[in-house]
Amino acid sequence: MRKNLSKTALALGFIALTGTGCLSNVKKYPSAPTDSPATIPLDLPSLKAKAAEGVAEAQYHLGALYEEGQGVPQNQARGLALYQAAAAQDYAPAEYSLGSLYEVGRTVSQNLAKAVDLYQRGAAHGDDKAQYALGELYRAGRGVSQNYAKVAEFWQKSALQGNADAQYNLGLLYQKGQGVPLNYFRTAELWEQSARQGNAGAQFGLAGLYGSGNGVAMDQAKATELYQKAAEQGYSPAQYTLGVIYHNGQGVSQNSAKAAELWEQAANQGNSQAQMCLGGLYVNGSGVPQDYRKAAELYQKAASQGSSSAQKALESLYQAQPDLRP
Repeated sequence: MRKNLSKTALALGFIALTGTGCLSNVKKYPSAPTDSPATIPLDLPSLKAKAAEGVAEAQYHLGALYEEGQGVPQNQARGLALYQAAAAQDYAPAEYSLGSLYEVGRTVSQNLAKAVDLYQRGAAHGDDKAQYALGELYRAGRGVSQNYAKVAEFWQKSALQGNADAQYNLGLLYQKGQGVPLNYFRTAELWEQSARQGNAGAQFGLAGLYGSGNGVAMDQAKATELYQKAAEQGYSPAQYTLGVIYHNGQGVSQNSAKAAELWEQAANQGNSQAQMCLGGLYVNGSGVPQDYRKAAELYQKAASQGSSSAQKALESLYQAQPDLRP
């Protein structure tokens, strides 16, 4: 999962903020131009002029605008050319962006070998997104041989720069002992860092650690708080789990209506466990009005995803309410 600001947002921010000195501490890359904030363009014409002068940073940001059609007519070929010009100067963000185009085959023919090369260059120049993306290719064995030691190596580099996705996924490696020794304490540390940045997967995972006492002291209240944060972001596993907590009254007042609300949110995203549980509430009229037809509908959805429990519940419901059978 990559959760980064869009290149368009970064480009617009580049135009809008540099004159204030807000980007004066942005990391520079050795081969990239090192314009001071006073000389960085604040408007599109000036940005174009800087790009024409060969300033890699301007080429990259202008390329992002053309790629997504923000402030200029969309022209992906022009965006590609600008990325290539910036990457030729070893400008790491451009190397990453160009690599991502080759990885998915956007604007160019898909070429995983080229993507790997560009990600490697960007990673060597310190770009956290390139480091994360390269780790993901090693994890999936795409363009390279699968190698979890390499995955851990590149995600570690990215995580050290504060990349929330890398922190979360590196934590998963420590949880499973893939490419690194199994270490729940390290998992908890990484997920805490990622969760503070709003990563829903990390919030959910860290909640599980607090609920079980793995890597951290058991704390049900903290677990519930983290499940709530992840659920508020629409993360269906957290919505389902928080629903279980309210249904069972684990550290909170028992509230079937709240459980139904949360399970409905997760069920609407296709979560089969939530569909199964919400169906049970409709059968019993707990937290929602009793509605056998709605229950059957939910059981069917869960069963279609391979839930044997839902299939059994559906058959039992049909036996009790034969008129519901198709």
